[in-house]
Amino acid sequence: MFYDLWTRALVLGFMLILINGFFRGEKGLDDYTQLKQRKDVLAQTVEDLKTENAALATEIRRISHSQQYAKKVLRDKYHTMDPGEKLIFFED
Repeated sequence: MFYDLWTRALVLGFMLILINGFFRGEKGLDDYTQLKQRKDVLAQTVEDLKTENAALATEIRRISHSQQYAKKVLRDKYHTMDPGEKLIFFED
């Protein structure tokens, strides 16, 4: 009887030590949740970058296959002008 009680007390003690280590240890539950949040943020960033990369690849393909589109992009983004074009400013 005493031996059985002593064994149960040791097992309970070890379980309490393990549970305490799980929640408050160096690599505990708090660290796990922080790492999980970081992983989720990084996964979302990767997905956003993949989407942006696909959009840029489409834009590059459109520019390289269409001279008219390339001229439109140059005019819109970099404000280029064709030779002989004149720029007129209007005052408010």
